[in-house]
Amino acid sequence: MSMDWQPLSLIGRKISEDAAMDYQVAFNLALTLAAFLGGWTLNNISKAIQRLDDDVRGMPSKYLSKDDYRDDLRRIEDMLGKIFDRLDSKVDKT
Repeated sequence: MSMDWQPLSLIGRKISEDAAMDYQVAFNLALTLAAFLGGWTLNNISKAIQRLDDDVRGMPSKYLSKDDYRDDLRRIEDMLGKIFDRLDSKVDKT
């Protein structure tokens, strides 16, 4: 009778080793998937940050600073002041 139980215990041991191996494979697959998705997400975030950095560095060539705007307005006001002075002098002569 002991001969009959010995193969069953080996079969039982083989089944539990296969189950442990299946859990290990499932864990490895889950870890691989999580690492892949994490890497993909970090890569996309890195690309987005790089695009934003490029946009920010390109701003001085695309947009006018406040100081430049104020300088230009001051020059326009000075020119308009001279024009109005000339018009006033013309009106006074007539």
